[in-house]
Amino acid sequence: MTSVLVGLDAAVLRELNSLVGGSWSLDQVILEVRTNPIFKGIVPMMMLWGLWFGGAAEGMARNCLRAQLLATVLVACAAIAIGRALALWLPFRLRPIHTEGLALKTPQGFDAAGTLDGWSSMPSDHAVLFFALATGIFAVHRTLGSLAFLHAAMVVSLPRVVVGVHYPSDILVGALAGVTVAALLGPVFVALTLRWGLLAQERARPGLFYALMLAVTFQVASIFDSLRALLGTVAEILLA
Repeated sequence: MTSVLVGLDAAVLRELNSLVGGSWSLDQVILEVRTNPIFKGIVPMMMLWGLWFGGAAEGMARNCLRAQLLATVLVACAAIAIGRALALWLPFRLRPIHTEGLALKTPQGFDAAGTLDGWSSMPSDHAVLFFALATGIFAVHRTLGSLAFLHAAMVVSLPRVVVGVHYPSDILVGALAGVTVAALLGPVFVALTLRWGLLAQERARPGLFYALMLAVTFQVASIFDSLRALLGTVAEILLA
């Protein structure tokens, strides 16, 4: 049974990977969508901020709405950390683009050799993060939440399989982890947000509150790339 699932995983990967290598223009579109935050993290953050300033949604009181959205931001931070922890805890899985025998096509202009070499493929931390965000948005607005799930699957996750950065199962496991993290931690963070009076700080110290929210949502939108780079530099300095 396991061998059948592994074979199906590889077969779906090869089928999706067949989209690249034939057209330079299509390759560039796929690569741009895969890497540019305009297509990835900025989309759910636009949804979040639109809901934040748009007032009540689907009968929710404004205070409850904002508590849920603030909890979603906190869940996103937890989700990316949990995604990284799972990648370190689960058995190491070589990226498809670094796996001999798959005979994958490489998009024109894509540096396959230098992409995520040494990083485990399972699970996709992108899937963990974006499906967690979609779950939080869905909790307050069904229509936008459905679009967020579609965005997480088709815009964020699919190009990563197409270019061979992930297997389909990496995405599936990441998506399940993201939804589970949001479902379990979301209510906890909503309760803590209300108990600690975080929304009261928005009224009492709006300058500080929104400055911090800008910093955090920027990190989420950019998949914490700058923070990861900073932590990597600090680690190198400390270990030198």
